[in-house]
Amino acid sequence: MTEHDDARPARPLITPPPGLVPDAERAPRTPVVQCATGGPLIEMPPGLADSGTVRMPAPRPAGVVAPAAPPTPPAPAALAPAPATERPPTPHPTSVTEPPVVSPDSASLAIELPDGRRLPVTGRMLLGRDPAELDGWRGAELVRLADPQRSVSKTHAAIEPDQGALLVHDLASTNGTERATPRGQVLPVAPGHPLRVEAGDALHLGSFTIRLLEGP
Repeated sequence: MTEHDDARPARPLITPPPGLVPDAERAPRTPVVQCATGGPLIEMPPGLADSGTVRMPAPRPAGVVAPAAPPTPPAPAALAPAPATERPPTPHPTSVTEPPVVSPDSASLAIELPDGRRLPVTGRMLLGRDPAELDGWRGAELVRLADPQRSVSKTHAAIEPDQGALLVHDLASTNGTERATPRGQVLPVAPGHPLRVEAGDALHLGSFTIRLLEGP
């Protein structure tokens, strides 16, 4: 202060009229903030306290460590393929030539030719003046018939065993084939329609006669 300040007269106090000064008990309290340096308290005007303050997350306590993730189990090792089992070689079937099928009672039958020859019937036969193999009759026995009158065709007829009897087939001969029974009945044999003959019957191949007998 200067000497001039001390010479100034003191100003009188002005007393405000009643009602202008709020009651100290009703007036809101102004928040007080203390300086970090320890200085005097600073009063904050109303409405400015905590304005725009952002709440920070609470600090994590020291020494807390997040649990580590469990280790990944190792992948299973690939299984080695099983050794191949060697199979024994498949034996190749051996071709066996089967004997011709013979009827169990065919050996008990025989044919008798006009010259007196007797031929046992053990399988299929082709009869004719000069017989030759035909389709469907492969392997059949060829029986040559001596016919001076030439009424017999080259491959005239065929016979085959049939359960104690014979089946006679006419092979589209020129003069035909017939069955003559002991009773004198004559039955023609049509091509493609075999006829059953029995012991005691006779076969007419043209004018050539063959008899069917029992036994070899």
